[in-house]
Parts: sequence; C-alpha cells; structure tokens
Amino acid sequence: MNNPSDYKHDKITPTADLISYFRIFSDTPYTKEIAEMTDAKKTAEDILGEHFKDSLYLAVMSEARYKRIDIHAREYRNILEVAIGRSPRGLIFTENQKVYYVATDLPESLKQYQTIMQELMKRHTLHRPNLHFMPANALHLDELNVAAHVLPNGPMAIISEGFMVYLPKEEKKIWGR
Repeated sequence: MNNPSDYKHDKITPTADLISYFRIFSDTPYTKEIAEMTDAKKTAEDILGEHFKDSLYLAVMSEARYKRIDIHAREYRNILEVAIGRSPRGLIFTENQKVYYVATDLPESLKQYQTIMQELMKRHTLHRPNLHFMPANALHLDELNVAAHVLPNGPMAIISEGFMVYLPKEEKKIWGR
C-alpha cells in the first residue's frame, strides 16, 4: 500500500464486534447485551473461521486491555475515546454525572454504536446527558479536535483500546507526531 488513504477503514469495524463477543466472558457490564445486539458471535465465527474454537485467549487479552485503560482513565473528568468500537466504557463512566465522555469512531460505526447505547439506556432506564457521540476518523486530528471541544475545559484523557493494530505503518506515523 503506497498511500494510507487507500486503506479501507470501514473494514476494521467488524473487529469491534469480534472483540465484543470475547467480552461476554468478562465481568464488564452490558457486554452480553452488546454482543447479543450485534450478533457478535456470528461475526467472530466468520472472521476466525476454523480458528474460532481455539481463540478464547482473545477473551483474556481483551479484558486485560479494557481494564488497563479503565484504571488510568478513571483519574479524569473529561474523556475522549478514539475509535470506540463496541465498548460499554462511556455508558459505565458516565454513571458519574461529573464525568464527561465523548465517544468517537468512523461515522457508520459510530451510528451503530450510538443506536446500541441508546437501546441500552432505554432498557435500563438510564439518563446520560454527559455521554456524547462525535464522528471522527482517528487519523484526522482536526476531527478529533472538534470532538474534544464538546468536553468542558480542563484536563482530558484521550484513550483508545486497540485500533492502531489495524493500521498500516504509514498511518501509525500520524500518531507519532
């Protein structure tokens, strides 16, 4: 690949459902519902094929990655999550009304995510005015800047759980600036 813009980022989106399937083995709230709503098991089976039954290690890996980020992000009142995928983190963090959270992802993926979160809020009778959704390509810093401006002034945590592993080397350099 010569040009990073040739990469089809929307092909990354199914991996969000893949990881959401493996989260059902954790104690993280809402994960089973998210996996059910997205038919995550089928996506995992489709992506992994014959390796599906040998891939339970992904449950441990995804839980550890998720919880490691939580430990560090909990110190902040303003949180911007880049490439949210299907994470329930925004819904969980915004239980604290003093925490403001902006979930970002590619437009179509974010639209699906927002629908899932709204359904979960409806099912559980939750009100989260401090949870915001802003479409943003993680490689377009101007879009992330717009999303960050939704947050109140003050220190901000910028977190992301794993989108960079899907990027070609040229695009990873964008975050190295």
